[in-house]
Amino acid sequence: DHGCDWSSDVCSSDLVTKSNAAVANALQRLKTVDPTDVINSVALSDNYLIFMGSTTGTLLVYDIVRAAGVYTITYNAAPVWRNASGVVPTAQVTNAQMVTGRYGHVIAITADGRVFGIGDNSNGQLDVDPVYGTFLSATAGNGFTTSVTANNRVQFWGDSPDNSLLYINKPKYVMETP
Repeated sequence: DHGCDWSSDVCSSDLVTKSNAAVANALQRLKTVDPTDVINSVALSDNYLIFMGSTTGTLLVYDIVRAAGVYTITYNAAPVWRNASGVVPTAQVTNAQMVTGRYGHVIAITADGRVFGIGDNSNGQLDVDPVYGTFLSATAGNGFTTSVTANNRVQFWGDSPDNSLLYINKPKYVMETP
């Protein structure tokens, strides 16, 4: 929960201070690639803070560790991204157009519609399979990922401990949309 009371928008000052430092660090890193780049989007999960650059689609991954109520946020130069094929080299995760995070995982979609995930994959929520086409949008849920493809399919990957998807123990579910 990152020490935050989401009902009142109150977070620990330690997390806020270290997140602000990570923002400054991410901006500096983005500007070494492209001096005009700025942070376009941010995704936060239990273990990751990810920034996306606006002009390059660069994704910068920061690991979040909480021990004894104290946060450490550290830049991760070699994050372990994956998709349905397994672990993907970081160099292939480029030109992102969106990033979303929640609970223990983060999902990124590139400009050419590929999907990559990082973090917890205990329910198969990172095993997004491109067999159904290119992806337009996604969101990270509690043990699952929901996505929309360019050929009008809604897909659910993983499973949900709280049964949010209304089915149990299915690795994926694909639903045609009108």
